[in-house]
Amino acid sequence: MRELGRLIHHARRVTSLKTLEDCVNPKKYMETVKAVKYTCGYDSETDKFMIPSLANKLGNSLVKVSKLLKARGLINNDKQLMKNSSEFQEVHANKWNEMISATALRNIREAKWNVPTLMPFTEDMQKMHTFLSQVQDEWFNLLSESPSTKAWMELAKVCLAQMILFNRRREGEVASMPLSAFLSRDTSDPHEDVDWALSEVEKKLCRHFTRVITRGKRGRPVPILLTPKMLCSLELLVKQREACGVLKDNAYMSEGQTASVASQRLVVQSVPKH
Repeated sequence: MRELGRLIHHARRVTSLKTLEDCVNPKKYMETVKAVKYTCGYDSETDKFMIPSLANKLGNSLVKVSKLLKARGLINNDKQLMKNSSEFQEVHANKWNEMISATALRNIREAKWNVPTLMPFTEDMQKMHTFLSQVQDEWFNLLSESPSTKAWMELAKVCLAQMILFNRRREGEVASMPLSAFLSRDTSDPHEDVDWALSEVEKKLCRHFTRVITRGKRGRPVPILLTPKMLCSLELLVKQREACGVLKDNAYMSEGQTASVASQRLVVQSVPKH
């Protein structure tokens, strides 16, 4: 909605368009294109958008608006509105790539060409993992000996940070791991039909790590690998949930986004000071 608000604001400045309904009028399509280019900072001399990603977002948003208007037309039996919406979608499907998205996508690709890849120093990574391991041991022992809400939360934070770093996953995918996914994890050995094709090293790795499948972006399955030490800590967290006051209706392994933000702070604390 915010992007569409910007579009309307700029459209009123450089075109005759006044409303979102005007923007999805097929007869005014070229004015809509002009408004999008102005909103995204298009430079005709260099053939570049200042904000190419916004151009693609606006294209998708305009299609959604036209579909909503078509639905309104069907409900109200407004044939003119239905006709305009359908014709806009047809024009958009044929002209948008040529007028906007081809250039925007090219700009996005070119912007990545000269971006240097920043690699962390090996020494820094070792210090970070050592720090997290020490913190994990400390809170694991405290939670085992004297269960408390603080000990539970601190161990959950460090486990979350370790899982994100080890699996190189988006924090949201790990932070939103359901308790049910962990409890229903596959603990069986590889099937014999698979096992025979694996090398000895691969067999040991399969038996060393535990795999948990959680829900990722767009509903895709995301595998999360756990080391034996991570698994031990997570099992303790599950065991002590009730004793530490974790709500029964909390369906997640950790406290969701709260733990996610806290784990980021924990990683920052481990960064060596130069």
